[in-house]
This record gives sequence, structure tokens and C-alpha cells, in this order.
Amino acid sequence: MSKTHHPVGALGALLPVLVLAVLFAAPAAISPQAAAQGTFGTLPDPISTSELMSYAHRLGLSPQQRQAVLSFHDQYKREFRALREGEIAAFLSEMEQANTGGMPQRKLIEDLLKGMNRLTTKIAGVDNRLMDQIQTILTDEQVVALPRVRMARERKRLSSQWTMMLTGGPALDLSELFADLDLTPEELAAADPAINQYEIRLTSSLRDLRETSMNMIMELFDAMQEMGFDEQTIENAEEDPEAAAEMMEQMQAVFIQIMQKAMAAVGEMKELNRKTYRTVVSLLPDGAGRIFRNRFYTRTYRQAHFAIRDFSTWPEIARKAGDLDDEQCGRIDVIAGQLQNRFDEIADRAVRAIEESEGSRSPFSFDQEAWQKLSNKLSELQDECSRALEAASAQISEIAPEEAVAALRGHAERPWAEPGVAIAEEEETAGEESPEEPAWTGDMFVPAPINRRELNEYCRLLEIADAERVVIDQLHADYVAAFEQVREREIKAVTDANAALWRMEAGSGTRATPTTDAIADVYRLRRTAQQAISDLDSGFFDDLAVVFSTDEQAKRLPRLRLARQRRCYANAAAVSSGLGIPGRGTTGVDLAELIREQELSGPDLAKADVLLEEYERSLTEAMRQRFECAMAMQQANENWYAEVARIQSEGDTSAFEWGLRYQQFIGTAQKNLNDATEEISRLNEETLDELESAVGAANGGPLRRAYAKKAYPSVYNDPVSVEDHLTRAMALPDLTAEQRSRLNEIAADYRPAYEDLCRRLIELGGLEPRWGMGEEDFDWKAEQERQQNLATVRFDRDELSARAAAEMAVVLTEEQIRRIGGLPEPPEQPGRFGF
Repeated sequence: MSKTHHPVGALGALLPVLVLAVLFAAPAAISPQAAAQGTFGTLPDPISTSELMSYAHRLGLSPQQRQAVLSFHDQYKREFRALREGEIAAFLSEMEQANTGGMPQRKLIEDLLKGMNRLTTKIAGVDNRLMDQIQTILTDEQVVALPRVRMARERKRLSSQWTMMLTGGPALDLSELFADLDLTPEELAAADPAINQYEIRLTSSLRDLRETSMNMIMELFDAMQEMGFDEQTIENAEEDPEAAAEMMEQMQAVFIQIMQKAMAAVGEMKELNRKTYRTVVSLLPDGAGRIFRNRFYTRTYRQAHFAIRDFSTWPEIARKAGDLDDEQCGRIDVIAGQLQNRFDEIADRAVRAIEESEGSRSPFSFDQEAWQKLSNKLSELQDECSRALEAASAQISEIAPEEAVAALRGHAERPWAEPGVAIAEEEETAGEESPEEPAWTGDMFVPAPINRRELNEYCRLLEIADAERVVIDQLHADYVAAFEQVREREIKAVTDANAALWRMEAGSGTRATPTTDAIADVYRLRRTAQQAISDLDSGFFDDLAVVFSTDEQAKRLPRLRLARQRRCYANAAAVSSGLGIPGRGTTGVDLAELIREQELSGPDLAKADVLLEEYERSLTEAMRQRFECAMAMQQANENWYAEVARIQSEGDTSAFEWGLRYQQFIGTAQKNLNDATEEISRLNEETLDELESAVGAANGGPLRRAYAKKAYPSVYNDPVSVEDHLTRAMALPDLTAEQRSRLNEIAADYRPAYEDLCRRLIELGGLEPRWGMGEEDFDWKAEQERQQNLATVRFDRDELSARAAAEMAVVLTEEQIRRIGGLPEPPEQPGRFGF
């Protein structure tokens, strides 16, 4: 691997984590949660519109005040952008130039840390000027609350920086969980003093932790220099796997020793959270207390998710599902209360187990025995939850009909979610028949049978008359029955053999290590199952050819065969989902299906069809090639994992060497998969250009937009977009003329700007990170620059949506907002790097 493309060598990859994580690490390659302005946590993010609106909520601002604050925020963002494009950009450029992959000079680290502190202070100044502007429009009562908002922003600045991640990340801010609880003035007065004192202590602790984290970088660097680690030492060690492994152990030991002070501070903050949580929850009424408890548990103890439930809505769910009376609902309420107590007790035990496990761990020290003990304990508790739910279901089945029991079980099996209103469209679409999904075979390389949705599409394209439909339905029923026999024989053989590869050894708690022959046998069985399904498909289409044989149908049937083959090959794309293959999104589009969705007719359809006939043959073959390459890639991966597991289980020190050889081991398979993927992307892009020209501008524009949405779902599956909310809002029958005018203004500003930002994300290659696995010349620096640009554009797009949502909240009444399903909120942001 060339050092001109990768920031560090194989052993040197550990160095940024241990010494310069704050300066040279590429967090985009660690987590999809990129920093807002493309600094990856090196510096604090600006105040977003969503964050600003949370402060507005804390201050209790009126709609008029919120509108004024949004204007102040526009000025703030302009000032922050000037800083980002000026001094911050220059600082990041200095960092990039300093990142040569070798051991840096001490003065360089000192200068960069000073630069970080200087720019962090400047960002605080920009923040404070915004807060000063906000103060000018506040009432006397609101002015009293502003210092707490200033502290909240300071905590956000402190906790968002990568330096804090060196300690595993700061503790959760409980004030954010408390701020939007629905409390009466009396209830708020009872609990808020505890939160106020907590905020003061947490802010002070975060200041100390940041200073400790920054000092720790220099302490670590000095300790490594004292141990004689320099660039030459590292390069020499990379030629000797045993020396490299020994050096890494020494680095880890030093890092753990230096981190003790910071980890102790983090532990104190976590204990502050636990104590404050217990105090606050005891002061809250039952409903708000449960919400606060569940928020705290789900964000702090994610492994206990299975026991975090709220059964208080069971009586109403049962009433709606089973048409129950008050007496039945009352009995269900009693059962739900008992079940709630049981789940609460199990959740508390799970939390205690997690806390005990955390106490036995330290950075870079993985205790397999402790992890296995926790895993076993959580599995036992999850089983207890299942048994408790079964017992409650049995009791309710004696009271309520089966559909009510099923509805309650479905509710219990879903993770706890914040109470809120349902999207308005849910009521409109309730009861509509959803499209049938393919019957999953249990193996990603073994296709599902032709389902009813595909069958309906075949009938439409063959122009099957209703009177003839009975024949094709019978043919399909025979096909499905035959497929079930294949499922019981060939497919079951695949899934059983695959499950046995990594089975848990009885009594040992460890996984078996498969042999190369066992892995190869799974792939042999896969091909047997694939061939059996291919034979079934061919027989089905042969039967169709006999029954429906007009000239047009005879011309269409071969293309339907190809479409079915492409469906069978499509799952192979999942293999590349984590490999960061450029152009991956464009390979997931079948232009033949896309054209059908556009419902073209007449000359436009005829022009498109001429192009599609050859395209479908070429695409089917290209997808077959990718399918074969994907299977080869997956088999190479499994062989590599199995070999590493084997040598590790035997205590062989060459495990480290095998880690370094991963790219060499899978290189050919990876290159073949990359090439096959690029061929599909090229074919789609060239054909799309031809189609767009053939069908004319009126149809070409919508076609390209539809293609973009299918090719880049990560770009368009945007949880904070307000496009649908605007459409529903403008359809409200009770809008005033002023409301309608304002909504039209918001939409006119929002929609073209949003589409332009989506286009820019696509030009940057979509949101998925690229890992470059198997590519020796992968340009890591170029990928980091791409991620920085993506982060900035994505921030701008999120800001655009949040600003539109904030303006809609000013224009619409609360009742109208409820009727359009609420307004989107930013998704929960876990610790930036998964801590």
C-alpha cells in the first residue's frame, strides 16, 4: 500500500488513534455521522436550526419571537460560514499538509492544539453574539432562563469535539431529556431545581474533561518519545509482525495508563447522571417519569432495549383491535400493569449487569470472559421477558379475541418509541392491501419465488384478459407448490450448512471454526439450489408460452424471462453494501422497470422500447457476472475470517500478519467485483442518456429524477425533509389566505434549493462511505476530502429543511400541525463514533 495514498502504514494506522486522533484521524471512515461543517469533530459544529428551536422551546418563545430568532440565525450562519471558509479552512489545510503519515514533531502538535483552542474560542464568540441578539427580544422572565440556554450551548460545543472521544465520549446530557417533558407548572417547579444544579455541575465537569483530554495528547506523545518510538522504529516494526505486535501492546499500555484520569472523570459524570436520574424520576408524575426513565435507559443502556417497554396503552390498543367493552379493557389494564412491573424489574437488572460489566473494562482491553458473562446474562433476561409476555398473552386470550392479542403482541415486540402523533396518511391508507413482498429464502444468494406482485406485472405486460387469468393463477399455484418442495430440500440444505459454519460450541460459549472444505460445500449447495429454482422458473415461462402465444405475447415473454433472472441476481448487491464500491447506487436500478413506472405511451414508449430491448439483454448478463463475483468475494471473505479465527484460537502470533494480508487475500475477488459493478453503472448511465434524448425533454426530466431517487436512496430517504409535510399542509381545508400565501412562499424557496442540494450530494457520489477494501491504491485523502464536502452539503440541506419546518411551525396552528402528522425532527444523534 502506497503511503502517498493512505495516511499511515499498517502499524502506523494505530498511531493516529493513540497520539493524534484529534488531529489526523478520519472519523468518516469510522461512523456515518459526519460533523456538520466537514471538520469531523476537530472543531465544534455551528448552532443548527433544530438546536436553535430547542433553545426557543426552553425559553418559551412566542411565534413572533421565533420568527425574529430565525432572522438572527441567518446572520449567525453567514458569520459562521465566513469563519469556516476562512480561518477554519486554513487550519484544516495546515493539518492536512502536516499529515505525512510519520511521527510528527512535538512543536507541530503544540501548534495545532493551540490553533484548535483559538478557533474554538472564536466559535464561542460567534455563539455568544447570537445569544446577545436573542436577549434583546426576551421578556424579563425569559431573560432569567437565558443563562441556562447559554450553558446548554457550551455543553454542546464541548461534547461535540473529537478530543472528548478519546475518553469514550462525555456522558449523556439529562437536561435534553427533561426539557420537553409535558409538565404542569407545579410539576416543573418540583423537579427543575435538581436539573438546574445538575446542569451547572455537568458544564463544569465537561470543561475539566476537555482540558484533560487535550493535555492527554501531549502526555501520550511525550511518553511514546521516551519509549523510543519514532518513524524509523515504526517502519522497522512493520517488517516484523512479532515486533509490531509487541509495539502495539506497549502503546496500548501507555495509553491506558495516561487515560486513567480522564476515564475517572467520565465515570464521575456517569455517576452524576445516575444520581440525578434517580432524583428527578422520583419527583415526576408517573407518566412523565416513565418517559424520562425510558429516554435515559434507551440512550445510556442500549443493550437493555428488550426490556424497555410501555404497556400503558394496551387497553386502548385492545379496544380498537378487538372491539372490547370497558370491563374487558379494565381487566387488560390490570394484566398490563403486572407485565409493566415485571419488565421494569428485568430492565433494572439488565442495567445493573451492564454497569458491572463497564466497571471491568478499559480502553483497548477487551475482556472476552466479562463480555461473554454479560451476553449470557442479557440473554437470560431477554428470555424472562419473552416468558412474561407469553404468560400475559395467555391471560388476555381468555378475555379478548385473537386479533386483539395479536395487536398487543405486535406492540410489545416493537422497541419503545417516544409518544407522539401518527402520520396523517396512516389513517388514510389503513386497510389498503400492501404489496406482497418476496418470501425470503433465508440465504442472500438463493432467490425468492415469483410472487403475486411479479405475476400481476406479467399479466399486465402480456395483456392477459380477466377470463384468462384463472389459467395463469393455476400455473402460478403449481409453481409455488413446486417451489416449496425445493425449499424443503435444496434451500434447507443451504441454510442448515451455512448455520453450522459458525455454530456455538456446546458448553464452551465459543464459535466453531469452519474449514475451507466446509465453506466450499455451502457454495456447492447454493449452486444446486439456484439451479433448481432456475429450472422451476424456466418451466413456468415455458407453460406461459404454450398458453399465451399471440405474436405480441411471444415477443414479450423472452424479456419477462430476462426480468425474472435480473430479480434473481439483484440480491448480490448486498455483498458490496459495506465495501464502499464507487457507483454502487447506480447499479441498483433496472431502467426497464423504471420506464414502466413512468407510464409512457405512444411514440415515446416505442422509442424507449427499441433501446430497452438490447439494454435488458446486456444488463441481465452484467448482473449475472456481478452475482458470480459477489459469491466469489463472499467466499474469499469467509475463508479469510475462518483462517484468522483458527490461528487465533491456536494462539498463533501470525494472526497479526494475517490481518495485514487481508487485502492481498481478497484482492482478486474484490477487483473482479469492482469491475462488474462498474460495468453495470456504465451501462445504466449510457442507456439513461440515450433514453432521455429519445423520449424528449417533457419525459426525460422526470425520468432522470426518478432514476436519481432509485440510484441514491440514501440521499432521498431523508427523515428531515419537509416535502411531504408541505404537500399535506397546503391541502388542509381550513387554511387562511395568509397561511396559504406563506406556505407557498416557503415551498417556493424550499423545493428548488432542496433539489439542488440533493444534486450536489449525488455529484459527490452519494452518502455511503468508501472503504477501499482490496484496493491497494485507494486514495484515502481524496475520500476524506469527499466526506468533508458531503458533510457540509448535508448540513446545508438539513438546515434548509429545519428552517422550513420552523417557519411552518410559526404559520400553522398546533391542531393543523397535528393533522399533517407533526413536523420532522432531527434523528437521534448517538455518540459521533458509536460510544
